[in-house]
Amino acid sequence: MFSARLFGDFRDGEFDVLLLEGQKKSYPKNVCVINEGDRAASFYVINSGKLKVFMADDRGKEITISILGQGDYFGEMGLLDDDIRSAGVMTMEESQLTLISRAHFMSCLAKYPDLASRIILGLVKRLREANKKIGNLAFLDAYGRVANVLMQLGRKQEGVHVVEEKLTHQEIANMVGISREMVSRIFRDMVARGNISVEKGRITIFEDSF
Repeated sequence: MFSARLFGDFRDGEFDVLLLEGQKKSYPKNVCVINEGDRAASFYVINSGKLKVFMADDRGKEITISILGQGDYFGEMGLLDDDIRSAGVMTMEESQLTLISRAHFMSCLAKYPDLASRIILGLVKRLREANKKIGNLAFLDAYGRVANVLMQLGRKQEGVHVVEEKLTHQEIANMVGISREMVSRIFRDMVARGNISVEKGRITIFEDSF
């Protein structure tokens, strides 16, 4: 969901010019790497770990926009328009990132047009995914939203979709804009109907059963 994966978007070696001057940094779990409203100073590539992109209101109510993992990148939008960060990014587990300064990022885009084109295509992909998510929030009921996000997170394996990463009901609730209690009820119903199975945090989605 809502991510730009490095190795899927760039040809072999095409990204090396950016990584060459990057600084590797490790972050523990539950640390904000970017705060919404910060001035943009760096571009980030995820070497390992898992992070969430989120927005929160004044009361602390949170919605998760995306979950990012190894090979994903983030932080380019604020560098391109020289504006504040539009969302926060927090580690969900211990993570290692490569930080690339704004000066180096902009210099590389000016020198390598193909790299700039790939970054633009990544932004277009994110915009399309955002439009799809907005449509789902507007037109799908709670059950449909949960089913949709599970399908997006799952990888297809022998006729089923499998979500390998462990997600709490609260994390799923934050993605679809409903309460944790509602997610728990929907999960119980999906298991009873044979739509999904849950074993040791691994969710298997039987697409044909919906």
